[in-house]
Amino acid sequence: MHRRKIGIIISVLLLQIATFYTPIANAEINFIRESWGTSRIYGKIDEKKFDFRVISVPFSELPTERKSLKNWRGIDSYDPPEFAISSVTFQLGDTIIVFPVSAYHDLGIPGGPYGMKVEKKGQKILLNLKGGDGAGSYTSIFIIENTKLIERQIKEFTPDGEYNVTETIKFNH
Repeated sequence: MHRRKIGIIISVLLLQIATFYTPIANAEINFIRESWGTSRIYGKIDEKKFDFRVISVPFSELPTERKSLKNWRGIDSYDPPEFAISSVTFQLGDTIIVFPVSAYHDLGIPGGPYGMKVEKKGQKILLNLKGGDGAGSYTSIFIIENTKLIERQIKEFTPDGEYNVTETIKFNH
């Protein structure tokens, strides 16, 4: 009887979580590492195909203005990251969204396709990208609405040991 109650409680909790946060992972998503610098996931959202791509390059190949940045995410030292993101794109159906550099300018050491996730929450699409290692790890959440990038949130460990949103950037179109 005790196991049955626990099973019911877990089922109710999972149902409540699913009600607020619908992962697209149940759809046909395939992870691909096309080359050393390109990570990609693709699948379908509401019967439209999507393609989420992140390209990273060695730090030495970044434009000079980005190399001068002092605070990089993904590392827990003052040294520059070994790799940094050089472009992010998201395609939904025939619409391609090319992200502005300001959306990823400080993101180092992207986690590859297994650190990427696409979810739908109401009318918004959330693109999650994990990166870094240890104390320097982060999750960048790019929020798409009406085929436009509207926001980037960064989740990372705070001094109290919690993993919370520590920064939000809004994009105007």
